[in-house]
Amino acid sequence: MNAWLMWLKMPLVAISLLVASSTVVRAALGEGADSIVADQQEMGGKIERIPNAGYTTNEILVPSGTLIREYVSPGGRVFAVSWRGPTTPNLANLLGSYFQQIQAAALAHRPGLSGPATVVAGNVIFHSGGHMGNFWGRAVVSSLVPEGVDEADLK
Repeated sequence: MNAWLMWLKMPLVAISLLVASSTVVRAALGEGADSIVADQQEMGGKIERIPNAGYTTNEILVPSGTLIREYVSPGGRVFAVSWRGPTTPNLANLLGSYFQQIQAAALAHRPGLSGPATVVAGNVIFHSGGHMGNFWGRAVVSSLVPEGVDEADLK
């Protein structure tokens, strides 16, 4: 019975990676932050820049109610992204060149029967969870995190 339940509860992260969404994001993980304003305009969301010690957080609240955070290093690269809200953003755009690597690792991943999913793909750590109407997740490129920044603070 447990094996049957496990197959019914395929990793939420794999499902999330395959979900299509109307939320388009262009400032992708590991890339430059120069297109964040274009993201805000294309998504029709409101952007807020929050300076922190060692990085800047760019928050975009999209009309669906989902909050997307893009964490930018002093060198101008997006080293982490996160989201929380009623819809999952377009992860192919948000994760950029890391999408296929994370997707392959997620499909090979076999988590326990409950709880959020975590996938490690090279130097990228991807967390995803939630339920209908309340999705959350984050992806962090460990090698790009500025010195002195605690990954646990990136929510």
